[in-house]
Amino acid sequence: MLIHNGNVEAVIDWQDAKYGDPVFDLAYMTFWSDREWSALMKKEYNERVGKFGLGLEHLVERLSCYCYFIGLDGMRFFAKRI
Repeated sequence: MLIHNGNVEAVIDWQDAKYGDPVFDLAYMTFWSDREWSALMKKEYNERVGKFGLGLEHLVERLSCYCYFIGLDGMRFFAKRI
């Protein structure tokens, strides 16, 4: 927790912090969201990333790959719980 003047200003959760492709974060958010919200996040991501000139190369393929990874990891987690 970051506290400034006795007030909580921010909470930082480093549990799943990783170095890597920021598109993975987008994939994680869209994977667990409904289609309407996912479409909105993808549109917003494209607009914001485009303004900064960051790479959008193979965005659809990268999103698909990460979503498969997230889905398989979820299945692994729940398979171990049985």
